[in-house]
Amino acid sequence: MRYIGSAVAVLALTALAAPLLRAQTVRGTVTRSIDQSAIRGAVVLLLDERSAVRARTLSTVQGVFVLRAPSPGTYRIQTLRIGFRPYTSAPFELTADTSMALSLNQVPVSLPAVTAQETAGCNENPREGLATAILWDEAKTAILAADITIQELNYGFDVMLHSRKYDTREPPELIESLFLREQHQGTQPWTSFPPDTIELRGYVTPTDSGLRYVAPDLNVLLSPYFTRTHCFRVRQPSRTPATRLALEFWPVGTIRRSEIKGVLWFERDTRALRSVTFNYVNLPATVRDTVAGGEIEFAQLPNGAWILPRWLIRAPVPVRGQLADTVRRAGSAVNVLTYPPIGIPQTSRLRVTGGDLLAVRAGSETGGPPLWTRPVSSLAVTVVEGDSLGTSPVPGATVAFAGSPLQEVTDLQGHVRFDGMVEGDTLGSAETTTGADGRYAVCNMPLGTDYIVTVTAPDGTKVRRPVRIETAEPVTFLDIVFPAPEVRER
Repeated sequence: MRYIGSAVAVLALTALAAPLLRAQTVRGTVTRSIDQSAIRGAVVLLLDERSAVRARTLSTVQGVFVLRAPSPGTYRIQTLRIGFRPYTSAPFELTADTSMALSLNQVPVSLPAVTAQETAGCNENPREGLATAILWDEAKTAILAADITIQELNYGFDVMLHSRKYDTREPPELIESLFLREQHQGTQPWTSFPPDTIELRGYVTPTDSGLRYVAPDLNVLLSPYFTRTHCFRVRQPSRTPATRLALEFWPVGTIRRSEIKGVLWFERDTRALRSVTFNYVNLPATVRDTVAGGEIEFAQLPNGAWILPRWLIRAPVPVRGQLADTVRRAGSAVNVLTYPPIGIPQTSRLRVTGGDLLAVRAGSETGGPPLWTRPVSSLAVTVVEGDSLGTSPVPGATVAFAGSPLQEVTDLQGHVRFDGMVEGDTLGSAETTTGADGRYAVCNMPLGTDYIVTVTAPDGTKVRRPVRIETAEPVTFLDIVFPAPEVRER
């Protein structure tokens, strides 16, 4: 894409004595042309003669960058930064360690007027519209910066991983819930297929136990395959929140494999990427469900690096016997119907997997001060039992979180408290017995949150009911009625 105006670049090359046979280093700074202040978080790429990326990094808070070339040769430097014009240097011979100063021009924050062409039809080349091209370039810059942040191994991540399985029939039921908190360094939090494999097989492929769903990782979103095979369109402002910009994408009409469509969401004031939401399309008839999809969130650290605060994927769980409409061709899984299936039931099971970033630390030190933390809160629970004379606290009751090792025992007043809770922790059970009249109560629950209440009878049978406490009703009453013994399910 051609931007109006030109970038200002001041190059100062200084050859330093170094053996020609070892890798060469390019050091430099990235500053703003108007006042020479440092630019943090700029993507700096080292391109060879074929424009292949041979090294990459992000500029520091001081605007400093260091690139190590694999060998002497002819290279160019390219810089990308949201809010600044991209810049590519002239080719230069790298035969010794080199210093370089780059000065970049800012661009107006407001997005150019969206043309009618950009809001209608399929624009298979996002560079054909100026507004579309700018948003797509800003998105790729943020995605690339996040990939560099992960791969450079300069950060430690505290993560809560979770997996839940639901039966979506009324009333919905939480069947399984697992949580795991872990620490890692430089690991992408989920696994995808390589772009060429996705282009051949799609995002959903059959396995011996059902179907495998994969979410697009950062490499897939940055690949030429993704740009080449998807349409792009700037969403009309009337259909977008006042603080957001939206760039829609969907597969070109000739594609029949399982694919994704979705929206890239940006801050209107800065054009910074905030999330990518997507849904699966062209699915087998057994799992044709608009719920299937996922979300990837993006955020920028104070030092300019980019992180992924949250990600999730929602996938229907089909019964193996219902996969007759998924065929294999030339050894590859291709989700294409050879004929309209008749009488194939839809699955009601849904699995939701994902993760929440809890904290980011510089380096590999797990106990160092965090650069970023997720807001947390405390959850207080009171367990009581009642009879005809009133209610009384229940000490010694176990309050646990489904699928998680988190559990506490109530004190003499029936109280228990969980500190440092993040969104995504799900209350599993408050174990107690009911009073003579069968009454029970759980107090101090957060408002506007979905819960599953499970009641276990003395013979081991269980009844589950969903409940939500809305802001307009500080107290919610939920009556649990067991079915007749002959129709109970264990």
